[in-house]
Parts: sequence; C-alpha cells; structure tokens
Amino acid sequence: MAGIPVKATDPAGATATGTTSADGTVKLATTEPAGGKYRVEASIPASMPYLKPAPAGGGLSSLTAFADVSGGKKADLTMGLWNPADDCQDNPTLVTACQRNGIAPGIDPQAKSLIGFPLTARGTGSPPTALAARVDTGTVYGIAYRKPDKRIFSSAFAKRATAYGTGGSGAIYVTNPAIKTTLFTKVPVPGGTAHAMQTGFDLKFADVVGKRKASARCGSDQRGRRHAVRGEPGRPQALPLRRDRGRAEGELRDPGPRLPRGR
Repeated sequence: MAGIPVKATDPAGATATGTTSADGTVKLATTEPAGGKYRVEASIPASMPYLKPAPAGGGLSSLTAFADVSGGKKADLTMGLWNPADDCQDNPTLVTACQRNGIAPGIDPQAKSLIGFPLTARGTGSPPTALAARVDTGTVYGIAYRKPDKRIFSSAFAKRATAYGTGGSGAIYVTNPAIKTTLFTKVPVPGGTAHAMQTGFDLKFADVVGKRKASARCGSDQRGRRHAVRGEPGRPQALPLRRDRGRAEGELRDPGPRLPRGR
C-alpha cells in the first residue's frame, strides 16, 4: 500500500522518515545509534481514515515495533493495514426483510419485519434472530449495514397490502441489534399515495408499485458514508446522509436539481 508514513527513532531521539512506495515498501536511511536499536512506527494518514491496523501476529508486526540492526544486522518489519469494509468473515450474518400482511384480520404488530441468520443456516433447525417487528418499521426493503458501529439500515417500501411504518413512505430506520430500532430520517417527497387496505384488498395501491417507488433505499460505501435513493418516475436520485452542523445525524435536505439523475 502506497502513501503510508513511517518513522524510525533512535534512543537519543533522532529520527528518519519515509513513505511507502507503490509496492508497499520503504527504506529508511539512518545512522546507526549506540546499541543499533530503533523504534519504528507507521501511521494512518488523515486522507485514509477508513483504514485500521491489521491484527499483529502470523508474520505481521503491529504499527509500532522495534528493530535491532546492531553489528550490521539486517532487520525487516512487515506491518499491515486493512479496510474493514472489504472484509467478510467465513460465516457472516445475513439480514432480510419480512413483508407482513396489512389487511385485517390477521395483522400482528409484533410479527418480525427484519431478521438475521448465519450464512450456513439450512432448514428449520435454527430459527432466525428477530431484529425488528412490524410495529417498529412496517414494510421495509433496501437493507444496508454499517460496519464501524454495527448498525442496520432499512427503508420504507411500497407494496400492495403491506403497510408503511410510523415514519411513512419516505422513512429510513436504523436498527442497533443490541438496543432497538428507531426512525433514522425521512426522504423528502418520496410519493404520497396512501394505502386503502379494506377497499378491494388495497387494489388502488397496485398502480403505484413499480412506477413511483416510494421506498428510500439506503446504502453505504467503503468509507462508511450513507446514501439514500429516492425513486420518482424515471428519475432515481442519490441523497447523501451526513451530520451537518446544528442538525441531527440522518437529517437530510433535498438538494434539488443538483442531484445526479439517471434513467
């Protein structure tokens, strides 16, 4: 990995610095101190905040290590950095939505709306873990996971005979598996067609699905930045979700025509 600053310091405080090249190596020109020992440190530059130190061991040193070159010895140190967003464990937890009946009778507010299960799960022997209930989110889709704080994002979804949650048609919900599910934000003007569950089994809403996507799909990139996608007729729009000064996390304002648009 290129661009990683490295510094060697001798017992007297003298230093030698360098930056890794394209092949990830750096050679430090030093004058041998008494004893021939150096403290060697690599640091994560401010331009790469998404990187984390790789676990030491198995041939990898930590980002702070000591080298002994006394008596003409040669010392090589191998340090590692990684981007957690690029990593996937052997048996990751998968998350999916359960879209529940919204036509009475048969409505169960506590029915699972978001569940998790291991990749290797098969059959019915190991029931999935309930992460959220219908009363928490209503019908959702567009699921995203943010690794740094282990939060799950899901968004309101337009589907006949399945109701929106308390946040309405533009809602994005956030689930912390260790705590609870709450409303994260609302996407501006996502479409206002209401359900009419007891009229022809919500028949009029069928015309909305696939034409005006009232759902707000939430995703995150490798640096942990979150985006929502608002679907309007022929004009999907990406909306960045960020913490602005004086505004709560997740609060988002429609940038209007400056948004990238595509068909």
